[in-house]
Amino acid sequence: MITDILKDIILKLRQADKIQQRYKRYVTFKLGLVAAGIMETYISMLELYKKYTEPKLVTDQSVNVERFFTAYHIIKTDYNEIRHEYIMFYEILENHLKQQEAKAKTKSLLNLYKKKQAQRSDILNVTSPGAEEFKRSLRYKKWAEKWNNFVPEIEGVDVDIDNIKI
Repeated sequence: MITDILKDIILKLRQADKIQQRYKRYVTFKLGLVAAGIMETYISMLELYKKYTEPKLVTDQSVNVERFFTAYHIIKTDYNEIRHEYIMFYEILENHLKQQEAKAKTKSLLNLYKKKQAQRSDILNVTSPGAEEFKRSLRYKKWAEKWNNFVPEIEGVDVDIDNIKI
């Protein structure tokens, strides 16, 4: 009987661990864990409050005041824990939103880069109209850089071969 209960406990713990390992990278799982922690702390805080605010305890003359102060400090500690988990919840959410924005920005930059590459490939394609003119302008610019900042648009590149004296 006891061995069956222990086997069942071990099996359920393994299943819970596998589920946690599978979903721990998701932000919803992280937020759910924090929210569950807040709920659990809040419920324990309310139960303690309900226990120590019964009218019988307040009217009883033999009640130890130190127990009330201890309960008060426990409730205050729970409250501080809830505040801490509240801050954690919004930090996780904020980090997730920043990651989403960064992914969107990267995606838009990647799409822009792909569009530019497509435009360049269209221009450099031999069959596209204006490709020869574009290639010629690139050759002229490269030649101008090589020849000490020669500007082909200003100085001209068309030279009449018949009039050149060697």
